Amino acid sequence: MLFSVSLHAQKKANQKKNTKKTVTKKATAKKTVAKKTVTKKNNKSTTTTVETSNPTTTKETTTLNKKDTTQPDVVIIYAAFKPSLRNAAKLNFTAASPVVDTTKISLKYVVPAQNLLFSYQPVPLKPLALFVDSSYKWNNNMFVKLGYGGYSTPYIETGLSFGNGKEKLTSIYAMHTSSKGNLPFQQFGKTKLNIAGNYAVNAAHELYGKLYYDNNTQYQYGYQPSTLIFDKNDLKQQFNSIGLQMGYRRKIPNTYGLTYNPSLHLNYFFDAKKAGEFNVIAKVPIDKTFNENLKLNVALTADITAYKDSLKTINNNLFYLDVAAQYQINKVKLNIGLQPAFDNSEVNLLPNITAEAKLINDKFLFHAGFTGHFVKYNYL
Repeated sequence: MLFSVSLHAQKKANQKKNTKKTVTKKATAKKTVAKKTVTKKNNKSTTTTVETSNPTTTKETTTLNKKDTTQPDVVIIYAAFKPSLRNAAKLNFTAASPVVDTTKISLKYVVPAQNLLFSYQPVPLKPLALFVDSSYKWNNNMFVKLGYGGYSTPYIETGLSFGNGKEKLTSIYAMHTSSKGNLPFQQFGKTKLNIAGNYAVNAAHELYGKLYYDNNTQYQYGYQPSTLIFDKNDLKQQFNSIGLQMGYRRKIPNTYGLTYNPSLHLNYFFDAKKAGEFNVIAKVPIDKTFNENLKLNVALTADITAYKDSLKTINNNLFYLDVAAQYQINKVKLNIGLQPAFDNSEVNLLPNITAEAKLINDKFLFHAGFTGHFVKYNYL
């Protein structure tokens, strides 16, 4: 803001400029003359007359004040004060493209003389098969369990193993238990026996088999009234199952990329009422490997069942051929195949289409497909 100069000092200076004029007239004659005084102040005049005893003397005084030309105290504001900074000049840097250097540098290499002679020579690397850890030693373990409980319940169980674990292996398992209560015919018994073995014919083939027997015996008890008389064979329920499984398997593919695993399963089921069922299941699966991504599977299956009791005989036979191609890439596996089946003089064509995918770092497996198969009811 701009302010005017202080007017107080100026007013003091102006007051000193006021002049006072006095005019005196003297006469030679001694005569009483009136004294007249004139004073001007603020444009006004004042006259005063005085008579004296001396008539010859006349005195006139006049006082004049000049007009006050000083301005009043006034503050004049010309503009509001706004602090600001001066605009600075901004420097702009312009990137210049590099100069293309077309000159070629002459490089000279000096190879020193090979004065060193080594006795060894580099040899090519050849991949080797994964080394099988043979530090694990096969042990033929055996155990026996014996026990006896209430209601005349003996219990015996044993397991035996023989062989070296590489070329031949045989295991035997047996179990028996039974109980007898206080009521007539309140008793049951259970017996199991399994003998299994694996025998290496050579480095690529293996023969395996299993022989088993399973017996369950119980009686119908708690009939009313208790005065009724029954023979033990009338209330006896006995179910027996005896079977044989055997197969011949090729463990590694041959020069044609073929592997096979034919197997045979025989089972005979019978009870104490002279009823029995005989089952034969024969499978011949053959796999052909073209490369690490493509594989062809062909399997022929024959499932034969014959049931016979004192009244009738029932035959239930099923034959089917399963042909499928498997293609695997990365984490996706596709299986596309068909299964023509012959079921008791009826021919059916069943689909066999599936897809699998591993998701989220192999933590989840997505499986989808459309397949068909037969459900066969028997005592096997």
